Amino acid sequence: VDAVPAWIMPTYKVAETVTASRNAFDVVIVDEASQSGVEALYLLWLAPQVVIVGDDKQISPTTITEHTFEDMKRLVEEELGDLSLRSSLYPSQSLFDQAVIRYRHAIRLREHFRCMPEIIEFSNRLSYEDEPLIPLRQFGTDRLSPVIAHEYVPGAERVGLVNIDEAEALVTKVKELCNDPRYTDRTMGVISLVADAQ
Repeated sequence: VDAVPAWIMPTYKVAETVTASRNAFDVVIVDEASQSGVEALYLLWLAPQVVIVGDDKQISPTTITEHTFEDMKRLVEEELGDLSLRSSLYPSQSLFDQAVIRYRHAIRLREHFRCMPEIIEFSNRLSYEDEPLIPLRQFGTDRLSPVIAHEYVPGAERVGLVNIDEAEALVTKVKELCNDPRYTDRTMGVISLVADAQ
């Protein structure tokens, strides 16, 4: 064959691998465009049709300091003085932001197929209250409940990086679950968000 029908690679690999020529591909799909910066703009040049997938609720690619921003602003004014939309060409602007500025008729994701309903519910409360996502993935009948449980340990106090009362309460709970027939042949992990000492 003369060509590979589909190439899947990170942005930097495209720059290293593909000969820079206008419309080298029929279609370019940029996934997670919210996490690609303005350096990815060249992808729009590689195909007459581009699909940009992203979310403005996600973290921008880079955070810049006020000092760096002032230096960049000066360079943009000096080097890109007559370029339209030049004020959007900063590292804090993602490729998705660029698409929102330049293109219309976005198609908004309405359904989410990968995450469990509880995770989508959390995301909906945090970011999508006006237009909530519909979770498509459902759990099986063998799912253990509750998925998330919290337990208050009265009088618990951390000394340094160790909380003995919470550790003992956790060990008691793990023992209880190990004796529960629903947990037969299942594994269990304990993660401390404080430190190794805990």
